[in-house]
Amino acid sequence: MKISQTNNGPVTILKLEGHLDSTTSSTLQAQLLPLMEAASARVAVDMTAVEYVSSAGLRIVLMAAKKAQTSGARIAIFGLSNPVRETFEISGFSRLISIVETEVDALKALTA
Repeated sequence: MKISQTNNGPVTILKLEGHLDSTTSSTLQAQLLPLMEAASARVAVDMTAVEYVSSAGLRIVLMAAKKAQTSGARIAIFGLSNPVRETFEISGFSRLISIVETEVDALKALTA
């Protein structure tokens, strides 16, 4: 998994590429969870280049959502392919975290 980080105003954007599974989830955990500690944190996760998400990957997303809840940070995910979106919907994660279509939608959701 490759992760790149950029900023768009107050929003940090993490672009993920590859598979998010038990082998790669620790990489995302190490980069995403510290970002969620500040109450002012706004994080958009770009998953347009993610081909597969396992339960280990979902676990990291859940951890980030819970950390955001306790700290006051906000997170949104965008660009899910149909198979990845289906994984989020079947697992119920689509009700726990903001999932939008595009980066523009994520920026709007996080700065509104």
